[in-house]
Amino acid sequence: MLNAGVLTFQEFAMRETLPLATIHESVLEFLKGRSDVVLFGAQAV
Repeated sequence: MLNAGVLTFQEFAMRETLPLATIHESVLEFLKGRSDVVLFGAQAV
């Protein structure tokens, strides 16, 4: 994953206690090894 575990500027400025990267890591860890899940992601640039 690109930039895994990195705080965004907004998370840093707002002193976020639960960064989005931590949530992503937890979700991906939960889904690892499962055969009944499809993960789709898209990002607008």
